[in-house]
Amino acid sequence: MVEGGDFAWTYFLMLRNIIVTFFHDAIWVAGFFYLLHKTFDSERLKHISKYVILVVMAFLFLHSVLTSI
Repeated sequence: MVEGGDFAWTYFLMLRNIIVTFFHDAIWVAGFFYLLHKTFDSERLKHISKYVILVVMAFLFLHSVLTSI
């Protein structure tokens, strides 16, 4: 069990690890779809990629939380 000030420090580091891991992986997803939209100008692709980005970001966030616990 974590005592006193160590309790807050532990949760701070856990939250930091979640944020860093999520954004480290999410920047690749955002960059990929940005370049995909610049390369292929299609409304259908833009519509589908919105849902794909949402699902991938949700999985990345879940992965970040589970690896930081």
